[in-house]
Parts: sequence; structure tokens; C-alpha cells
Amino acid sequence: MKKFILSTICFLPLALFAQEGKFVLQGKVGQLNSPAKAYLMYRIGDESITDSSTVKNGAFEFRGTIDAPIKGTLILSHDGTFDPAGRTRPDDLLQIYIEPVKFSATSADSVKNASIKGSPLNDDNKKFEAAIKPF
Repeated sequence: MKKFILSTICFLPLALFAQEGKFVLQGKVGQLNSPAKAYLMYRIGDESITDSSTVKNGAFEFRGTIDAPIKGTLILSHDGTFDPAGRTRPDDLLQIYIEPVKFSATSADSVKNASIKGSPLNDDNKKFEAAIKPF
């Protein structure tokens, strides 16, 4: 019985890592309304995912499930004309890390100036970028 309990305890962390995690990204950019749209783009393996959200009173939200933290791009199309296929380069974008937490992106005017709150990985990345900026 002791061996069973000990082996269960040893393999418990592996089971926790195998679970998928849900993320919620809430955004607030000024007081934008339709036709403005927000897009969240990221890759899981070979699959490219593009999610969109209508902007109402500057607010938008994305929800999803990921296996591990991944890098993504948050894009705000102020006039709603962004082409997710990549034929046009958007001006208002922000590279972020998506992790299985509830976090937010807020700014008074644009996504590229947004601050990310509630995401330890993005906090660490911000510190890292500040540390290497002089070089």
C-alpha cells in the first residue's frame, strides 16, 4: 500500500502538466465601437488560430484553451478592415504571451501601447526586455 501511495504522489505532477488550461484575455482600449474589431493570433503545433472579437465601448474578450504558454499577437483594427490572411500589415498590434490565466490588456488609445496585467509570463518578459534594452 505504501508503494502505491508513493508512486501516485510521484506521478501526480505529470498528470497536472498534461491538463489543458483555459485562458481569458479581457481588453479595454478607449471608447472604440463598431466597426472596430480585435484579433488574437497564435499557433498550436502546425495549426494557426485567429480569433476575433467585436469591440464595444472599447472592450473586447477572448477565451480559449491551450496546452502550454505560447506567444501570440493581439491586433486591433480600428476600422474593422484587417485581413487575417496577412496581406496587409496592421499598425496597432502587440506581441504577448498567452498562458492559462485570466489577464487583461488596457490602454487609452491603442493596443500597441497597452499594459498587460495578471500574467506572470508577460510581467517577466517586460522585465527581460527592459534589462536587455541597453544592449
